[in-house]
Amino acid sequence: MNTKLFPTLFLMLAAYAFAVDSTSYRFAILGDRTGGNHPGIFEKIVEQAMLLNPKPDFFINVGDLIQGYTPDTSDVRRQWEEATRIMAPLKAQFPFYQVPGNHDLSDPATRSMYETYATKPYYSFDKGPDHFIVLNNVESRNPADLDTAQFAWLKKDLKASKGKRHTFVFFHIPLWSVSTREKQMDALHALFKKSGVDHVFNGHYHNYQQGKRDNITYTIIGSSGGICGNSVPDGTVFHFAVVDVGRTVRIRPILLSGDTMDASWITEKKARIFEDLDTKAFVFKPILFPYGAEPNSGPTVLNITNIFDKTQTFNISWTQDSTCAWRMTPVSIPAFTLAPGAKKSLNFTYTRQKPGYINIPEIRFRLPYGQDTLTRVVYPFFKRELKILKAAKPILVDGNPNESVWTGTRTRPEHWLGNATPDYDSSWVALTYNDSNIYLAYSCFDPHPDSIIAPTEARFRDGVQLPEDKLRVYFALKNGGDSIYYQIYLSAKGALKDIRFTIESDGTRMDTKWDGVSAYIAHTTNTGFEGEMALPWKALGVNKPVPLLVNFRHASARLNPRGDHWSYQEPWDSKPASFADAPLE
Repeated sequence: MNTKLFPTLFLMLAAYAFAVDSTSYRFAILGDRTGGNHPGIFEKIVEQAMLLNPKPDFFINVGDLIQGYTPDTSDVRRQWEEATRIMAPLKAQFPFYQVPGNHDLSDPATRSMYETYATKPYYSFDKGPDHFIVLNNVESRNPADLDTAQFAWLKKDLKASKGKRHTFVFFHIPLWSVSTREKQMDALHALFKKSGVDHVFNGHYHNYQQGKRDNITYTIIGSSGGICGNSVPDGTVFHFAVVDVGRTVRIRPILLSGDTMDASWITEKKARIFEDLDTKAFVFKPILFPYGAEPNSGPTVLNITNIFDKTQTFNISWTQDSTCAWRMTPVSIPAFTLAPGAKKSLNFTYTRQKPGYINIPEIRFRLPYGQDTLTRVVYPFFKRELKILKAAKPILVDGNPNESVWTGTRTRPEHWLGNATPDYDSSWVALTYNDSNIYLAYSCFDPHPDSIIAPTEARFRDGVQLPEDKLRVYFALKNGGDSIYYQIYLSAKGALKDIRFTIESDGTRMDTKWDGVSAYIAHTTNTGFEGEMALPWKALGVNKPVPLLVNFRHASARLNPRGDHWSYQEPWDSKPASFADAPLE
């Protein structure tokens, strides 16, 4: 049956394809609305879910109803009021339950706001013979650690509900997918197993996934509006879920397109395959470009590993046209097969075919996996070097980067992600330093400066959001390991967002209270926007100047729907190993 053409009929049939009794009912689960937001998508998902037939008895959202992460309480209040307006039509017709997400609730101030506009951070309720539990795992540094009072409440609640037909648990950040992969102990899972929990639902990752451990079904509901890709095979596509409950439980993800998927659409195993495709299957040896000596040609190596459990055929053919600054040879390699776990190294030569950096060649892999075809795009890794000169005199951070020190240290973008014109070559970034601070200056060309979107007041610290025009800056210490990096969003009109990230085995932690930048001033011009910034070395955890790793991107959803317009270092990744080298002079 074509479930896209007949979604309502399909769901009516599916509702009775499981064991129905007099206590049967249906509920719908909404995924993350934010974590980056595609305007209007969540509203479409809500409207689509409200038209289900049979209608749900209630709705529940797995978290991230607002963007949050701003100390400006008036802005948080505005976001909650916006979310309240969006949810009003649904709440007028259906009971609605909310799970706290990390964007909704992150500190005591946002907890108070959450309780005012949403509900208690954790609670439980019954539906007929079944029990539902909502937990809050977004306030602690480690989402696996519930606070003492909540954990005691959970044990008491599970004990009191023992013997219920089904027990459903909801919390925002998934733990099971990481603990399974890392073979870690999971205290919550142990308690769920002991207490007879049947289903656990999460959000946060913006991609659908389902797995099973000790007869407990774990399901991640992906994005219902938060930023994500557009790939059905890997689950990074807008959707919600409908759950039919009777003597058995039937879960059905429903895409924004109207397609209804099977609950096992993305399994644990398949999710791991997608992670490994990006980190293990196709790995280019970095092409090093020393500062001031970018070579015209040279060798590189692509290492391929068959991460699948079946023999795969690999077809290698470069996509490169007149817009590419580089050309790779050989252009293609005869198809070859690799057994599971087998590896193969391929040698290529890169040659500059035109000055500047417009686009880079790519290889598109299409690999069969079950009934799906998995697609991945692989780029050569051009790793650049940016030298930072020591300032001969104090730097005045006034937002006007016209001092002579900036003239000799400018570096230009490498890769254009939108439509490039000769004018864009006027964009640049420069760094300098002294014993106390590292300084950054920049100028970003914009063909429509009157349309620039950005907060107009510098007081909106940590309130810079994805749709706004800004320079994205990343720092890490060259010899500081690969676990800590610093993300700074420099808005076109003076607001900024600075966050410290720590990469751990169970995910990446972000510290929004890290206010490292000591000074930042920016303004728009008749050709775009420009600014200057100061960052103390102490804010990076060191007492003296040290070599760095850096990357930059001009982010503008207006100029490129993907959100970014140009980048200094490609392929783009938030992990320090992918940043450009920045030794000190």
